[in-house]
Amino acid sequence: MHIDYLSFPATLIYLTMYYLVEKSIKMVYRQLNPMFYERIFLERKDLQYFVFIMGILITLVSTPVCYTAFRESSATNDTLGGPFQSTAGKICLASKGVLWTSELIRLDHSLGYIIHHLSSLLYLVSHLVIGFPLRPMYAFFTSLVTELISDYDCLLRLHGILPKTSRISYMVQHLRLAMLIVIRLPACIYAAYFIPLLPSENPAFWLNIAMLLSYTTFILNNISTLAGRLQMFKLVGEKPTSLHLFQRYYLSLYSIFLGLAAFITGLLVSILYCKSFSHKLNPAEISRMYIQLIITGFTSLFGAHNPYLYLQSSTGFNKNGLWIQGSILAASLSILLSPLTDRWRLFQCLAISLPIGEAIGRIGCHFSGCCGSISSVPLRSAVLNYLTGTSILLSYQLNYIGLEKATMLSLTTNAIIRLALRPNTFAALQIHSAGILYGLHYHLRTSPPIHSEGLDIPDKPISHPVIFKGEFDFDRLHVVWLSLMAMSALVAGGIVQVYHSGTVEISETPVQSEDLAGAPARPNQSPTDIKRRASTCSALLEGLGTEVEKNELMGLRKGAVVVRD
Repeated sequence: MHIDYLSFPATLIYLTMYYLVEKSIKMVYRQLNPMFYERIFLERKDLQYFVFIMGILITLVSTPVCYTAFRESSATNDTLGGPFQSTAGKICLASKGVLWTSELIRLDHSLGYIIHHLSSLLYLVSHLVIGFPLRPMYAFFTSLVTELISDYDCLLRLHGILPKTSRISYMVQHLRLAMLIVIRLPACIYAAYFIPLLPSENPAFWLNIAMLLSYTTFILNNISTLAGRLQMFKLVGEKPTSLHLFQRYYLSLYSIFLGLAAFITGLLVSILYCKSFSHKLNPAEISRMYIQLIITGFTSLFGAHNPYLYLQSSTGFNKNGLWIQGSILAASLSILLSPLTDRWRLFQCLAISLPIGEAIGRIGCHFSGCCGSISSVPLRSAVLNYLTGTSILLSYQLNYIGLEKATMLSLTTNAIIRLALRPNTFAALQIHSAGILYGLHYHLRTSPPIHSEGLDIPDKPISHPVIFKGEFDFDRLHVVWLSLMAMSALVAGGIVQVYHSGTVEISETPVQSEDLAGAPARPNQSPTDIKRRASTCSALLEGLGTEVEKNELMGLRKGAVVVRD
């Protein structure tokens, strides 16, 4: 007998089972611990408490099912408009729908929960109606295994066990943060790989991007909030600004944004380069492209340290700063002299990606205090480059302009922004180069074609086919190379961190954490310090109700319990 696990009768059965299981758990609690059940009932916290228990149970069952559905999916299902759904896939979707619907009713006291569950249900319903690719959705749902830790943390809080008073709760907070970074965030990055599989002319393409950005923002906000609560990082200094990690290490925001700019630029170039061909690139061509991008990245980093300024500097390499004009010039020469790829086409893709890459890098300049940051030049440059860069990318993606025109527009607008904000000779030469390219483009259109390598590319809108499908498995090769490119960007950011002159000196004494359970150990405490901590613990003991918490704090009072952060 065929069973439709996503039908309306099946959904009623799931909701009925949810109610019966929850009712049974309440009866068990009432029999085993009537005092606790009566307390949370009177405080109107029973709905919250038992919905977290049900969340743990459903997550334990649905996570293996969603992972099975992910493994059963293949590249043939990465299409828009109703892909095939396996039995495991349907059960995965149904379990998440029931969980979010039930939690939406019981956790309506929190606006954050309401927004999160409504957006999750919207994503699920849009998939069923529109038929988005399966694998990124199953990856998202499998990554929700992190809800086991977050639900357990909520249960601890309802029992009165907080990070300030319990080492276990403090460790759970750290585990939550680690799982968000290691599991939930990579799922967002993985889903981004599937964006080019949808036709940009379809509104579903933009809906998919909007939902992905919304979900990624939600995850990043959770990571930021949790890390700030645990004092994992803190911004130190005005300009140059550094990120204080684990109360011990400093990272300049300058190096972070430059590494991010390198990775985003490389990612955009790789996507544009693959889409500029009317055929599917083979594995060898893709590998050569990524090798060249990694080489170009380090070449641009070398070019950013202008050799002339280096020779003129009395303090050497670490006092020169970075020169974006030298970086652009070195990257362009690295590609135009490359024997690995279609050099001209790759150069055009780099030129189109230049404004967005510079926009990210200029944010780092603002935090570093260089490049006219006192007059907000970097921020204005970042905003203008971002607006022009995204406009040109969208125009090219929607086939309003061809590759040649997109290249000339990117080079010209980027140079005009630089010339208007901080006039220099390089910006004028960049506009001059764009004019030469336009003249060459016009000559090739009005004259017989010159069959030279890479220069006879027609400037007409290219109908971008879905090129990442078929016999070759796109995901595995691209994921490996993108990981290597991300590692290269991380190394480049580390090089900038080491040689950046604006690094804040590390203080010898770490900042004291507000969480007692995570306070740094201080072996050489004076009697005054011990007496002060004992009085603090005595004050906290008056407000605690469990014997476990009292025993822990009594240990702190006697100087016997000291836990490192």
